Amino acid sequence: MQKSRLLLIVAALIVGGCYSVNTVQNADTTAQVRPVPDKRVIWDETLAGKLHVGTIIETTASGLRKVQVPVSNSYAYHQEFVYQFVWTDAQGMTIDTGNSWHRLHLEAHEFSTISEVAPTPTAHDFIIKFQETKYHQGVY
Repeated sequence: MQKSRLLLIVAALIVGGCYSVNTVQNADTTAQVRPVPDKRVIWDETLAGKLHVGTIIETTASGLRKVQVPVSNSYAYHQEFVYQFVWTDAQGMTIDTGNSWHRLHLEAHEFSTISEVAPTPTAHDFIIKFQETKYHQGVY
């Protein structure tokens, strides 16, 4: 009896240590979304199972492309990721922006949005890279 009670307490502490995020949003959105058709290359199935990437949308701000990407944590506990935008010109050449990796911390089942504005008006396309944070690697 004591062992089962102790197991219940330990289980409650483990489950209680995970935080989830609840959200509320407008049910009647009036925004006009411009989705970007995308091609996804999955090399890491584990990462793909943890980080869900939604429909990419874009707009133009002051003559520059702006891209916004909804992402969410598919796991029942917090996750750390890093991401990087790589911009290319109309000929497919990478535009050197010195852009570094950005941290993305998501609680259990949390939804967030990442975005970036093109560095120059000549930025034509983009690639978004995602990695799971490895605390022993200096990726970012």
